[in-house]
Amino acid sequence: MNQHSSSSKLYLLDLGDGIDEAIFREWSQRIPEERSAALSRFHFRADAERSLAGEILARAALSMAAALPPSAFRFARGPHGKPAATSALPHRAPLPEFNISHSGQFVACAISSRPIGVDVEKFFSPDEAMLQRICAPGESAFIRKSAGLSPAAAFTLLWTLKESWLKARGQGLEENLPGIDFSPFLSRPSAFTAKAHRFQSFFRDDYAISVCERL
Repeated sequence: MNQHSSSSKLYLLDLGDGIDEAIFREWSQRIPEERSAALSRFHFRADAERSLAGEILARAALSMAAALPPSAFRFARGPHGKPAATSALPHRAPLPEFNISHSGQFVACAISSRPIGVDVEKFFSPDEAMLQRICAPGESAFIRKSAGLSPAAAFTLLWTLKESWLKARGQGLEENLPGIDFSPFLSRPSAFTAKAHRFQSFFRDDYAISVCERL
């Protein structure tokens, strides 16, 4: 568990080489039947494992924050897919906001009393078309010339910042991504405040992770 700020927490689960069959079956029994049945529709086993682990991790994080059993929560999605939790049991305080992301071996869940987004991505290198589609000019310059960071690390860091911000706001990727300019904040993974949100980013192995929380 990593503390992100005074009002939010980030939980990061390393799946390593995957979930063995016994644990997969056990975890599948801890989520609603319709969600468990949906796992069989994934084409790749690794995608089913990450989806299942994300739900288990979110239920555990919400349970600790709200003092309710993990089975009490029901999940719904907004127009752009942002998840929200309700409870089948009475509770006094509003439930925390949460967000889930997974890539490769890592699954992340961030929770907060405020709108929050999280993104984890394995390093990947952009081509020129991708830079033009996603980056502001200053961001592209940083990725090409960043001292101490590979282009793949720099681009993936930027991608997670943009993705976490869109997810915190409940927006889809149809926004004008080059118009979301983070070039003043790209010197290195760090914590900063911009666009009425608080950001924190870091690297874990060859992955970038960013969390965005509304102020």
